[in-house]
Formats: sequence, structure tokens, C-alpha cells
Amino acid sequence: MKKNLSGTVKINFADGAVNGINVAQLIRENYARFKGQSLDGEAGPKKTDFSAMKATLKLANGVVSTNDMTAESPLLRVRGEGSANYINETADFVVSTSIVGTLEGQGGQSIDELRDVTIPIRITGAWTDPKFALVFDDVLKEKAKKEVERATERLGIKDEKTKKAVDSLLKGLFN
Repeated sequence: MKKNLSGTVKINFADGAVNGINVAQLIRENYARFKGQSLDGEAGPKKTDFSAMKATLKLANGVVSTNDMTAESPLLRVRGEGSANYINETADFVVSTSIVGTLEGQGGQSIDELRDVTIPIRITGAWTDPKFALVFDDVLKEKAKKEVERATERLGIKDEKTKKAVDSLLKGLFN
């Protein structure tokens, strides 16, 4: 019966939580590890609250997939895409998270340096024991690009040739 399910489901949730992962804590831990620091205090609850979540889910041959999942909270903006096999109960999903608020109110230290930087998190494995991996190389590239954008804005660089030169320098450094 599961394998023969097919169709489209649109979800539109308000004021809920995703249990099993605390995205803010995951970001704090990985960022502290990257900076060679340790986190003070205890980890918060393993859930990520949201004020809104929407997605279009497509079911076919035992697999549910989406390419338009979005979630919002005062702290985060999340976009996601991927699939889950509901026969084998496994997942392969990537959520791209942007910090738009401060993590201090979420039970942790501030990491304002990552504000507006897209942070990809890969979710894989069995539903009973999912693995969450922050793709930190991409975070560092995105952070560097944002810093260059902010610097060119502060310096008032409007010349397209100069902007292209900065872009090509970045591509050379990160690709």
C-alpha cells in the first residue's frame, strides 16, 4: 500500500516545532569548534521552533520529495529540499539556514558574524537515528563573500570593473 501511494500534499503549519534537532545549538557548536572554543552551559532542548512552515510534498513509488520547503522563526529562515523513502524510512535532505535574529535569546551565545550567511545542513540516514552535518566549508565561503560585499558597500565601490575584479579574486580563492 505504501509503495502505491502517489500524489501531492501541500502543508502549511503555523507555530510548531521540529523535534530531534536544535538548529541554533548545532550552529553554535560547529562555529565554536571552528574558532577553537568551547561552549559554556548546557545544550537546549532538541527541537527547533518555527512560526511558519510550508512545503509541497510529492509522493511516488515509496518516496516523498520536496524542493520548496520553507520555515521561519524570529531567529532563522530555512529553505529545504530533498527526499525521504517512507518504505525504508531513510532521508536525504538539505536545509539552507540563514540567521536573521540573535542566538542569545535562544539559550546561547551570539554569533552575529554569521548573520545573513546561508548555512547548509545535510540530514541523512534512518528516521530512528538521523545524522545532521553542517556543511561548514560552504559556510566559510559564504561568510567571506558577505564580508567582501559589506566592505565594497562601506567603501562605496560602484565601478563594475572593480566589482568584477573582486568577484574573480573570490572565485580564485574558493573554487
